[in-house]
Parts: sequence; structure tokens; C-alpha cells
Amino acid sequence: MPDPEPDHIGPADWIHQLYPDATGWLTTFSADRDGNRWTDWAPADDPATLADAAAVRSATCDVWFGVATRRERLGGGLRGSAGDCSAIPGLWVDIDIAGIGHHQGGRLATDDAHAHRLVGAFPLPPTAVVHSGGGLQAWWLFGEMIDIDDTTRPLLASWGYTWATLADQHGIDVDNVFEVARVMRLPGTVNRKEGGARPVVVLSADW
Repeated sequence: MPDPEPDHIGPADWIHQLYPDATGWLTTFSADRDGNRWTDWAPADDPATLADAAAVRSATCDVWFGVATRRERLGGGLRGSAGDCSAIPGLWVDIDIAGIGHHQGGRLATDDAHAHRLVGAFPLPPTAVVHSGGGLQAWWLFGEMIDIDDTTRPLLASWGYTWATLADQHGIDVDNVFEVARVMRLPGTVNRKEGGARPVVVLSADW
């Protein structure tokens, strides 16, 4: 069966593409407008279970996924800190676009085209670009999962510095999302920030 078109990539497809041979645990984190929060877990080889949970949550919640796999399943609603993280599938950047939900200080991309120009400023094209409903999230996937060790934090710090420098040249401040315990918007869900209902969609993918 051929891969789905980018804008038809749902949670299960996305998780499968990022973690095809991963071990450990995958997580999603959900929050509704009343402040209720949930963390859902599934083994890394069972993305369908996590996708099913995300579909239920997305009816009323914003849904994010933990970029790094977790070594063990945690209880009590915890989603894991850096010390619980095991491996990452690639590198990522988050570019906010001015509009609903983005009233904080700093310099934001003025529109989608402005954000796309910044993504295109990096010498290597991204593996995938997601529209989060409030900006662009671009991904550069590795050939295989990379275990988290003493070199991971410097790698992410260097990656973040690269993007801060590129963004400054385009008059933009990028979100500081360069840590292993980061959660990111899950494609196939809905961005409900400030009462909206904007789909989180994959714009392009080159698996």
C-alpha cells in the first residue's frame, strides 16, 4: 500500500514513520480548555494504541507527543523528564506565525510564506513539515533512532544556536524547543488554543 498523501497523514502514520524500529515507550500529552490533563502511553511497537487514544482526546483537547522515547512507563500522569528519555528520531524546529494564540513578545513570522522561507534557509531540506495550526514544525529525521547520551544535549544546543542565527537573519525569534523531553503537536489532531479549532496537518513529507 502506498504511503498516504502528506495532508492525510494521521497520528498512527506519523508515529510509525518516526519510530519504525524504536523500543521503549511512546507518549502523548493532552490538555482541555478546563485545565484537565492526561498522559497516554503505548509500547513503541504499538503506534495504533497511542493513535486511538489521541483520536479520542483530540475531540476536546490539544494533543502533543513526546519526541523522545521513554525508558519506562510512568504513572501519576507524568510524561517524563530528560532523565526518563531514551532515544530521539531526528531534529526539529518550531516557528510560530503571528496570529491567534501568539501574543507573546518577540519577533514572529508574519505569515506562512515567511516561515517557509526560514525553513528553506537551512541547507538540507526537511524530512517533513507540519502546520501546527499556529506555525510550522519542521523535522529532519535520522536514518535510525539515536540513543540519548552525553553528546545529545550539546547536539541540541548547537542545533538551537544554528536556528537562532538563521532566524535572526530573517527577523524571527524561534521557540526554544531544543531539549530531549520536548513535546510537539501531533499531526491529525486539532489546535484548540484560544478557542480555535485549527487542524494540525503534514504539509510535506519525504520519508
